[in-house]
Amino acid sequence: MPKPRKAIAQHKADGTFRKDRHGGKATPTLTDSVPNPPGTLIPAAHKYWYSEAKAALSIRLLSEKDYAALEMLAYLMWLKQEAADAIEKRGIDYQTDKGIWQRNPSLTTLEKANSQILQLQKEFGLTPLAAQ
Repeated sequence: MPKPRKAIAQHKADGTFRKDRHGGKATPTLTDSVPNPPGTLIPAAHKYWYSEAKAALSIRLLSEKDYAALEMLAYLMWLKQEAADAIEKRGIDYQTDKGIWQRNPSLTTLEKANSQILQLQKEFGLTPLAAQ
């Protein structure tokens, strides 16, 4: 899998920006403070919005165009925690009312959320490999 391209803002921050390579592209205006979460984001996910926005700002990579993806990331992080709590409460496997042992469906939710979170964090440059 190829390494994702750096954002123009990241090239500028790293001192690797070259106008002949990166100059013809529109550069979004970067946000300089943590924005308030959108009204469409459930209140329980607000803490994840703030933590991920702060992380993106720490590497100078957050613009208004990123807000939708940031909202999705915050929601997925909340969903991941809800699934983990359900697994902790009920266990990985549980017995139904009929005495049949089943895998907790929250495991599937947790696995999918983890995969999507990782992908979005890569997009924001918030993983160690993406930050290189």
